[in-house]
Amino acid sequence: MSYKYSICYPDKEEIDFPEEEINGDQVIELVKNFNWDDELKKEIEVYSPSLDFIRISNKRRLILSGIGEGKLEEFQIMYSFPNDENASKAFDAKNYYMSEEYTVVVGIEEAYEILKAFLDQQYDVLLSKMQIDTPTKVSDSEALQKYFKDIPTIIDHTTTHTYKKWWEFWK
Repeated sequence: MSYKYSICYPDKEEIDFPEEEINGDQVIELVKNFNWDDELKKEIEVYSPSLDFIRISNKRRLILSGIGEGKLEEFQIMYSFPNDENASKAFDAKNYYMSEEYTVVVGIEEAYEILKAFLDQQYDVLLSKMQIDTPTKVSDSEALQKYFKDIPTIIDHTTTHTYKKWWEFWK
């Protein structure tokens, strides 16, 4: 399987989008060899240090964002996939807002298990490891009004997002 990826650094506004495609073994090496501790020692000006992987064949996306005080302690993981895997631009504005999206904070070992499930295309296992049982579907307009009151609504209100209940993040 082939993946495209990007890298976010805490002290750079520009996101790195390497041209090459990589395979699953290279994804694992990139995650293991990324200088998480060094990046977490920097003042976070723009982004948390993050690696973003998109499987080219089905547009499923996994983002690992390092968390810690000068040392990697845990990961925030964001997993999403478009409702239309055949869209030419899987995460353009229209298709992105028609995607399923999940976020969780986990320890380092759990993050590697989730990454492995992602690479092995075991999406039920991935969601299980993220402790996602029955996510709540709400319309974008409801979600924006409820969770993001200060953000202007500029999207099609007929689409849906999947949100995990906010209190589930602190279990």
